Amino acid sequence: MSGTLEVVVEVAEPRGETPWPVAPVPPEGRLRLWAGTPDDAIGLVVFHLAHYNSLPSEERAGEGEPAEVLRALAGAEALIVPGGLLLTTDAGRVVAPGCCCGLEGWREWASLLVDGKSPWLGHDPSPWAERVEGGVRVWPDGGLGTVDRATLEPIDLPEGEFAAALGRAHADLRAFLARLGEWAAAIAPDEAVGLVDRFDRAFSVRAPLG
Repeated sequence: MSGTLEVVVEVAEPRGETPWPVAPVPPEGRLRLWAGTPDDAIGLVVFHLAHYNSLPSEERAGEGEPAEVLRALAGAEALIVPGGLLLTTDAGRVVAPGCCCGLEGWREWASLLVDGKSPWLGHDPSPWAERVEGGVRVWPDGGLGTVDRATLEPIDLPEGEFAAALGRAHADLRAFLARLGEWAAAIAPDEAVGLVDRFDRAFSVRAPLG
């Protein structure tokens, strides 16, 4: 079986005005981060990032002048956002990041090829993964022991194919970082570099994939 890994962020419908144009929330509630992410989708991701992290303040999260919001994001001590890597197979099976899974932990997928440790993939359902001979096995549920694994059908990916898919996901995230810089430069030029650097550090974008 073959599969792809896509970088996604969970988003919610903004309440009230937004500092810049934003895209509608997709039916599945997720946006892909890659070279093809359009400007209004980037706007929705950044607005949600600000709101989720209560920036520039808890009372005014995601509100204010564009430069003020981007400056608050760039200066944040830490940034987190729901999301991660979305696995889709050629047979149409999907394993999505579950509740409480964050984009900041996406590199945990790489540990599968090092020590076999499963990344945290969330709950309700609770997917998990393991290293098996010749590759990686991903389970759609059962990571918290609340489901009989005998009733589940895992997804097996050959090691080389999994590594290639992970590499492509990393390339997508780096391409999104470049798009983020272009978008920010058009919104608030003086804050673009700081925003890109903070996003890079928060979500481990530029560092080589170990």
